[in-house]
Amino acid sequence: MPRFELYYIDKKSAENIEKIVHQFVSENNKLSPEELVDTIIAELPIQRSDLTSVRRRVEGFYFTTEILWNEALKINDNRPAVVKIAKLKPLSHYHYITGSREPNTNVMTRADYFNDPTTALVKLRDDIIGLAIALPKLASS
Repeated sequence: MPRFELYYIDKKSAENIEKIVHQFVSENNKLSPEELVDTIIAELPIQRSDLTSVRRRVEGFYFTTEILWNEALKINDNRPAVVKIAKLKPLSHYHYITGSREPNTNVMTRADYFNDPTTALVKLRDDIIGLAIALPKLASS
C-alpha cells in the first residue's frame, strides 16, 4: 500500500476499516457494496458541529478506496481498465453535480478532498461502490 499519513483516523479505526475491506474482498464475502459503505460509515460517525469528524470520514473513505485500489491492481495491473470497469469519474464531475460553491481551482486533485468535504464524500462513496462492484468483474476476466 502506498505510504501516506493518517491525520484524523486513529490506528484502531484504520485497522478496523482495513479488516472490513479485506473481509469484503475475501472469498466468503456476504456484504454487498452498499453494505460495505454502511459498515465503513458506522466506523466513522459524524458528530454535529465537529469538523474533525467530517474530515475523519473523508480520510476514512479515502483510506478505503486506497485499499480497494490496491486489491483491484493486484488482479489487473491496468489502471485505465480498472477505471473503466468501476466507472470512476473525476472530482470535477462531482463538483458540478453537487453544486459546490468552492472555486473549481480548489478541488482539482485527490489532495484537495479536505477543501470541499461534501463533494469528496459523494465522490469517494461512489468510488468505493464502483471498485467493490468491479473487483468480481476483474477477477472473472
